[in-house]
Amino acid sequence: WARAGGWRPPNTPGAAQTMGLCCWLTSAGVGVALFVLLGYALPQLAATLLPVQNLRKKYNAKWALVTGSSSGIGKALAERLAQQGLSLVLVALDD
Repeated sequence: WARAGGWRPPNTPGAAQTMGLCCWLTSAGVGVALFVLLGYALPQLAATLLPVQNLRKKYNAKWALVTGSSSGIGKALAERLAQQGLSLVLVALDD
């Protein structure tokens, strides 16, 4: 058997510690994979599969006030609301 720290037969001293470390590392790897799946992939899948909400119909609205509309989420939201036929008031800082 390899005596310099490699694999040990199950009945030798220290074998349980090596097995415990392997189980812990495997559990940590599975935990990280689940975190990535639930934290990123699942919301992306839901956003892809769920239909886009028509906020004009949902709130029976004619107008919308969008803050931060010069860039990012505010800009995307303003574009989406305009596509749905809402009149918009855009509030933003100069970029």
